[in-house]
Amino acid sequence: MTVLALIGCAPQVQQQAGRQRGPAAPVWQQAPMMAPPAAATGVARQRVGLLLPLSGPNAALGHSMLNAAQLALFEQTDPAVEFLPRDTRSSAAGATEAARAAISDGATVLVGPLTLGETAAAAGPAQAASVPMLSFTSDESQAGNGVWVMGVTPAQVARRLASAALS
Repeated sequence: MTVLALIGCAPQVQQQAGRQRGPAAPVWQQAPMMAPPAAATGVARQRVGLLLPLSGPNAALGHSMLNAAQLALFEQTDPAVEFLPRDTRSSAAGATEAARAAISDGATVLVGPLTLGETAAAAGPAQAASVPMLSFTSDESQAGNGVWVMGVTPAQVARRLASAALS
């Protein structure tokens, strides 16, 4: 509900009568994003590669996660952070390409991808470049060698359920 209220506060673009604009490129294809130019702030940038499924079967979730990341950065107002969103295409091959693209564009940390298969595929380029990766998968077997698992793991759920049952 709060998000809907915030949408109404967004600046609205006024179009001139009789003049139509073509469709804009998706936000995730406009790179880099989220912060003013480094020269304007005088602050060194931390480039964060966001590896999200912005197309394919998980695209809706990927776009929601991208919107959440943008909102969080907007709330933080940190000019030192710059997001580099890259589309994993909801596939292992897409995740590998997305990781390589983000790293080649200067990402010093990768956030994502979403699934086990995408995480396993993106881990190779991340490890080869010594870039840490914070993955959203819940598969603990993916953790290690610079890959951190951020999803809720089955072991965490079991401990929480056992604790709740005991209390």
